[in-house]
Amino acid sequence: MRSPSKPILRLFLLSTIFLLQLHPASAGSATWNLNPTTGNWNTAANWTPATIPNGPANVATFDVSNTTNVSLTGSVVVDQIVFDSSASAFTITTPASNRSLTISGTGIVNNSGIAQNLVVAEASTLIFSNNAT
Repeated sequence: MRSPSKPILRLFLLSTIFLLQLHPASAGSATWNLNPTTGNWNTAANWTPATIPNGPANVATFDVSNTTNVSLTGSVVVDQIVFDSSASAFTITTPASNRSLTISGTGIVNNSGIAQNLVVAEASTLIFSNNAT
């Protein structure tokens, strides 16, 4: 005789798998798009692949883009930020709402030869941790 909880467990597992397939991962290494939909770092559609670099092993890469003013709408942690050799001049701004941009690994690598700007709004923080420079 089967336990009545097994069909419920099976339904729960199938529902969970289905929901995971509907919601793509929200963190991973990615490159800022040439034509992003907005200047919001925290919008997956602005990155290729469509994910948000927001994890201690993630790399955020910037290259040529028509949108160079990038702002965070929440706290972000990345291993490194890389500006490729052909990168536009970017300004990355943290929100003025007690949020942070944490670079926790390699740090910032600027291969572009162009000055890149990080603006830390009042009540926000820019944190370099571990070996980040």
